[in-house]
Amino acid sequence: MRRWRLRIRSASTKTLSIYSNDPENPRITVDVTAKVEPEFLVEPSQLDFGQIPKGETVTRQIAFRQAAELPVVLNGVKAWGSPPGLGVAFVKTPGSEWSDPGRAEYTIDVTIDTNDVPPGPYKAMIGLDTSLKRVPRYNYTVTANVTAPYAVKPRPLSLGLVNPGKAPAGTIVVSSDQ
Repeated sequence: MRRWRLRIRSASTKTLSIYSNDPENPRITVDVTAKVEPEFLVEPSQLDFGQIPKGETVTRQIAFRQAAELPVVLNGVKAWGSPPGLGVAFVKTPGSEWSDPGRAEYTIDVTIDTNDVPPGPYKAMIGLDTSLKRVPRYNYTVTANVTAPYAVKPRPLSLGLVNPGKAPAGTIVVSSDQ
């Protein structure tokens, strides 16, 4: 099944080859162009929190807007795999505040609590569940870089089962830049 990126209006051109037993024209080609109009828009197209100091909790917003005549309902928003420190919630924007009358809008709040996240790059996926048959779930990327006056390497480290009195099978290095 082919998935189209819905946040971009674009044209797609494909060439079809038709083969036959006609000795003069055993093969003909037909170019087909289709303009793909999205049912909804998600802005920004991905959410980058940038640098977040360890110990802070930051919230940013995503706008989900109906873009076509076909009504769309945002049924749910869920973080994939329960990433640490990530919280998501959404509300339907009141109709009087819609940028295009008659086309529904939602505000999605995304929160990162860096108390639950190790320093370094952070990436998580959010699933937006819609009422649309063609696109029942839309995956959305959230990124950040959690900064701290120290670094932990490797990140993350799993030592597995450690027996009492035996040395663990790994090393964690904590270094400071101060």
